[in-house]
Amino acid sequence: MNGNSNDASSSVHDSRVGALSGAIESNDDIESTAERIIESVPVELKADARKLVMLATGFKGPTPPPAVLEEYERLVPGSAKRFLDDYFQQKSAEADHRRGLQAKQLEYNREAQQMAHEARIRWMETVNDSRKRGQRFALTVALVVAGAGIIALLKDQATAAAVIIGSGIASSIAAMLLGHFKGKQKNSESTDGV
Repeated sequence: MNGNSNDASSSVHDSRVGALSGAIESNDDIESTAERIIESVPVELKADARKLVMLATGFKGPTPPPAVLEEYERLVPGSAKRFLDDYFQQKSAEADHRRGLQAKQLEYNREAQQMAHEARIRWMETVNDSRKRGQRFALTVALVVAGAGIIALLKDQATAAAVIIGSGIASSIAAMLLGHFKGKQKNSESTDGV
C-alpha cells in the first residue's frame, strides 16, 4: 500500500515540477523557481522536498550568460577571461581557416579558367593546322587537275581538257563555298550558345 501512495504522490509531484520548469533567464530566477517548485509539492511531502531540490541549468549560444561567467570568476579567478580568450581565439582560427579555403577556391577557379583558355587556344591551333593541311591538299589536287588538263590539251584532246579543268575548278569552288558556309554556321552556333 505504501508503494502505491508514493507512486501516486510522485507522479503528481513530477507533473507539477514539469509544469513549473522551463527556461530560467538568470541566477535570480533559479532561487525563485526552486521556491515555486517546493510550494507546489503537497503538504505531506513538503518537509522532504525542502531537503532536496535539484536544478539543472544550461544556456544556448557560444558563451555563457554574464551571471554564469561572474560565478566562474568568483570560484576560479581569471577563468572567465581565459574562457573568453579561448572562445575568441577559436573564432579567429575558424575565420582564418574559412579565408584560407576561400583563397584556395579562388586559386582553383583561376587555374581552371587558365586551363580552359589554353585548351581553347590549342583547339584553335588544331583547327588552323587542319585548315592549312586542307589548303595544301586542295592546291595539290588543283595542280594535278591542271597538269592533267594541260597534258590533255597537248595531246589535242580539247574536250577532255575542258572537262578535266572545268570539273577541277567547279569542285574547288564547291569545296570553298561549302567550307565557308560551314564555318559561318559554326560561328553563329558558338555565339548563340554564349
